[in-house]
Amino acid sequence: KLQNELEGKYAVCAPTHKASLLIGASTIYNLFNIDPHTHTYVKSTVEKLKNSGVEWIFIDEISMVNSKIWAALSDIKKKYDFKFVLLGDFGQLNPIEKKIYNVKDSEVFAELVDGQLLELTRNYRAENDPEFKIFLKDMMKIREGKTIDFNKYGNKESRKSICWTNKTRKIINQKWNLKESQNSKYITLNNYLTIFTIL
Repeated sequence: KLQNELEGKYAVCAPTHKASLLIGASTIYNLFNIDPHTHTYVKSTVEKLKNSGVEWIFIDEISMVNSKIWAALSDIKKKYDFKFVLLGDFGQLNPIEKKIYNVKDSEVFAELVDGQLLELTRNYRAENDPEFKIFLKDMMKIREGKTIDFNKYGNKESRKSICWTNKTRKIINQKWNLKESQNSKYITLNNYLTIFTIL
């Protein structure tokens, strides 16, 4: 519904190529023509975006945005008055930088979102899956720096796994997608996150 209401008036981006591919968008760097070394943007690119009728900028995976990009976005907001909608999970890994900043509580973040913050606190997926609910509680403890009893999980491989590398995660996900699709009418596409159901 929102997509139809804002048709032609919004642009979507993400901080990395991988994140942008998953949502069918461009990177922040490409959208604003930001130089990855100097973190300066090309004003004519931003002006062209503004003159094309774009008013809203949706940025996904904001936990991956580094401090230099936040500075560029702040400048763009002040000069061109785009309305920013920032999406993501601040509990995820921070961008790779020498110093970690608390962006969520920063003045820059508040300026970009015009002081508006909506935080989801209920996980509907966990409500009907007791195993996932326990797993999620442990993940929240880890996020808060607490320790959990890893022994209760054992060495058994399962649908929900903690992996040290993306390579391992992909192998386990692919294995479980194939396993769960055996008795269903599914097509599993390699290198895609979605399993499409045959109707």
